[in-house]
Amino acid sequence: MIDKCKELAAYARSIRSRIIATVLLAVFCAGTVFAAATATYTVTVVDDGQVRSVITTRSDANAILEQAEVEVGADDKVDLSGFTSGEDSTITIYRAKNVTVSDGEAFSKSIVAAGTVADAVAKSGMTLKKSDVLNFSKDTPLKEGMSICVQVAFPVKVTADGKTTEIEVVGGTVEEAIRAAGVSMDKDDESTPAKDQPVTEGMEIRVDRVEYQLRTQTETIAFEKITEKSVSMYTDQRKVVQKGENGEKEVTYKDRYVNGKLVKTTVDSEKVLKEAVDQKTLVGTLRRVTKIKLKNGLTPISDLKVPSYVKLDQNGVPTKYKKIVDGKAAAYSGGWGTASGRKPMPGHIAVDPKQFPYGTEMWIVSTDGKYVYGYAIAADTGGFVQQKTFTVDLYMHSYEEACRWGARQVRIYVL
Repeated sequence: MIDKCKELAAYARSIRSRIIATVLLAVFCAGTVFAAATATYTVTVVDDGQVRSVITTRSDANAILEQAEVEVGADDKVDLSGFTSGEDSTITIYRAKNVTVSDGEAFSKSIVAAGTVADAVAKSGMTLKKSDVLNFSKDTPLKEGMSICVQVAFPVKVTADGKTTEIEVVGGTVEEAIRAAGVSMDKDDESTPAKDQPVTEGMEIRVDRVEYQLRTQTETIAFEKITEKSVSMYTDQRKVVQKGENGEKEVTYKDRYVNGKLVKTTVDSEKVLKEAVDQKTLVGTLRRVTKIKLKNGLTPISDLKVPSYVKLDQNGVPTKYKKIVDGKAAAYSGGWGTASGRKPMPGHIAVDPKQFPYGTEMWIVSTDGKYVYGYAIAADTGGFVQQKTFTVDLYMHSYEEACRWGARQVRIYVL
């Protein structure tokens, strides 16, 4: 009986062992299947723009490319920035291209490069500065025959508000350079050179702050002085017939300030508040004639008959006349005719016809009181006209008489 019980117990233990083993085997198989399922992943290969996908268990990028049957040349570029082993990711291949890199001036180089524009510039040996400008964005993929141009920046200085800023630009206008320097300009501000001028290497730009201010003030309008001639007054007489009065006006000035300093003022507007009154002054035109004392017993040189209308005073000068002309008289004799056709004779005198037209009647005496030429008529043109050396030329009886006369100051009474 005891033996029977032992057999049953051993059998039960065997059954439990098999159950446990079966459970363990099932768990192991499940783990193996799970591990096999997670070991594969998808890698996208972008080959010069062509896309293919690879399901792989490999972890090395080169092995994956080999699996994808992708060959990489010595000048090609493999970009693994998007690849993570064991995870769905991307491998990008840039194929080598023949490209040219230049700065548009002295530098130009043809190279074989793969990747982006930035890669080609770096391979060309050119160092890009922050302010340099490319004709393509840096991350643009290279294409066969691509011509990459680098606009090399150059320095310019911008001075404004007492501060000088040096910047680098690749071109453009002065206005654009000012803006790039972080300097703002108001509508009246000015620059040197002008805003529309192109910038050049080493250019020094100055910004001037310009401001306009208006101011208004009341000012005096000075009266005008007007002189009028009066035939009823003597030359040494003056008479104010209308008193002058100043006026007033309101003037608005426009002041121009450059960098805080006043440099120019212009009149913006004017408004008359009170008109000025002109001062009018009369000035005489009559000459005060000094009396000439003639010597007693003088006989007129002229042979012309004195008209009855000519009246002489006790001193031997006309009592009535149109005007008096004081001048200088020469003397001459001889000759066969006159410009007016009158006979040459004492009394027919030579004149400037513009001053004394032919036929003008006169009475002439010397101012020293020694001679009375007497009644005379303008009959000929004097040789003195061009030089203006004499006023009249008096005809004498003889050459000797003319020499005695010589040249004398005379008073001419125009009848």
